[in-house]
Amino acid sequence: MNEKSIPYTIFLDGDPLSGCLVYSEKEYSFRFDNADEVELAARTTGQGRSSLEIDTLQIEVDTGSGEALFVWGFHSYLIWLDGQCEPDRLKPGVVRFGAPFEFQRGVAIGIAGIGEWATIYDHVSGWVHVRPPEAPVDEHQVLIASGTALGFCGQSLNSIWLHPEFIEPRSSTM
Repeated sequence: MNEKSIPYTIFLDGDPLSGCLVYSEKEYSFRFDNADEVELAARTTGQGRSSLEIDTLQIEVDTGSGEALFVWGFHSYLIWLDGQCEPDRLKPGVVRFGAPFEFQRGVAIGIAGIGEWATIYDHVSGWVHVRPPEAPVDEHQVLIASGTALGFCGQSLNSIWLHPEFIEPRSSTM
């Protein structure tokens, strides 16, 4: 396994980044459309952005502060498993990742390789849950942006929770 534990700090007094998480079935990918460029600029240090990479999903991170901003990236729905999932400890806030990892502008840090984490999609709740197959239950779930939450257990990033708007009609295979 290529999983890395990256130190983090959770601030529950912060607000999630406003916008819309979108999933494009045609492009097999997530994207985040931020609602306000001024709000996004206020959350960044001007030193550029990097990302934490899980499979081909990216957690966008401000390089200066380590703040997790949103999730984006290629993530084919064809590999999603059907199941029930809905975050039950969800709280709005801010997550900052930090030392010993130094983020470099435009350079992703790999946390898990392709196929190491599983994806479960709940047709009823609309949530997509990405996590290691044997992951324990999240101790903390932090809504960092509209439709985007990170789950933590112990000292590790434990899961990603996504509640996208689907921009194309969902096929019967989803």
